[in-house]
Amino acid sequence: MVKIIKIKLMKIFRHGDILLKEVSPQNLVKKESVSSYVLAEGETTGHRHLLTAERESLIDIFRDDKGNQFLNIKGAKLTHEEHKTLEIGTGFYQVIHEREFDPFLESINRVRD
Repeated sequence: MVKIIKIKLMKIFRHGDILLKEVSPQNLVKKESVSSYVLAEGETTGHRHLLTAERESLIDIFRDDKGNQFLNIKGAKLTHEEHKTLEIGTGFYQVIHEREFDPFLESINRVRD
């Protein structure tokens, strides 16, 4: 007897120091709906990770009680001046900013562009 096991693969998109990770929505507060959204802007370069919805689709922005950011996307493009444009498929994603550990200060900081 053969068992068929279906596994749903999680979608993960890496774009420089930004990571979009597909998650299941839980206990979130909706902030707003937009057609384009800046995920991060370079402090020194001024370059932006810009998410732009396709046609009439909107990007729904949510936050949890810890301040983490989540996006409900129904198709969008993620652009940046120094990275390849990514097509982001329909899904519910957590926005994760890359962090680095400073062993001298013993602190964890967000990576700056």
